Amino acid sequence: MNDHQASRRAALRWLATAAGGVALGAVPACAGGGRAAPEAVSRVPLARLPDGGRLKIDHHGEPVELTRAGARIVARSLICTHQYCRLFWHPGSNAYRCPCHGGQFSPDGRPLAGPVSIPMWTLPVRVQGDTIVIGGIA
Repeated sequence: MNDHQASRRAALRWLATAAGGVALGAVPACAGGGRAAPEAVSRVPLARLPDGGRLKIDHHGEPVELTRAGARIVARSLICTHQYCRLFWHPGSNAYRCPCHGGQFSPDGRPLAGPVSIPMWTLPVRVQGDTIVIGGIA
């Protein structure tokens, strides 16, 4: 290999490393939060979540949505399982959507469209008296 080829390879290696650093640096900006520690616990009064309702909360830096159908309460992370961008509920399409890559999830968290293949993450949830307890060891 001559000096020109070695210099070209070194330059390409540097560019690839720099591009990777820029891409990794952009992830937190698009993520809008992260997965809370497994032991983290949040409490919400049961009265704030009516039957058939949705309630967004901040669970130790992670956006989470609670849904209720009768006695069943589900806590879903609003962080996309594809590239960790923030998910939003769109009632018109009856789906959660990721603005970063067009991923869509069904109301029960299953992947519907786009590059997503992993269902939305759920958190442990239980009712203690008149309080919803999210997270912690279930």
